[in-house]
Amino acid sequence: MGEISQQVVHTYAEASLGPEQAPREIPDHIALEWEFMYYLTYQHMTTGDQRWLEKRKLFYNAHMKHWVPALAKAISQSKQHAFYLALAELLTAVFETSAPE
Repeated sequence: MGEISQQVVHTYAEASLGPEQAPREIPDHIALEWEFMYYLTYQHMTTGDQRWLEKRKLFYNAHMKHWVPALAKAISQSKQHAFYLALAELLTAVFETSAPE
C-alpha cells in the first residue's frame, strides 16, 4: 500500500468507485486494473460520455504503460512452466491492443 497504490485508489475514487466497493485485493493488482479499464470502457459505451474514455487514456498512459510490459517480460523470463510463457504472451497482446488512441 505504497504511493502508487494510493494514487490508484485516488483514480478509482475519481471514477466514483469508493472504498465500500473496493475489492479485497491491493488496489494496484493487475486484475483490478484491467477490471477498471473495462469499467471505464463500459461507462463510455453505456453513456456515450467521452469523459470516460479520457479517464481510461489517462490511467493507461500515466500508470499501466509504465509497468505492465515489464511484468510481461519478467513472467516470460521465469521459464518455470509453459503456462507462464503463454500468459506473458497473452498479457502483451491484450496490453498492446488495449492502448487508447
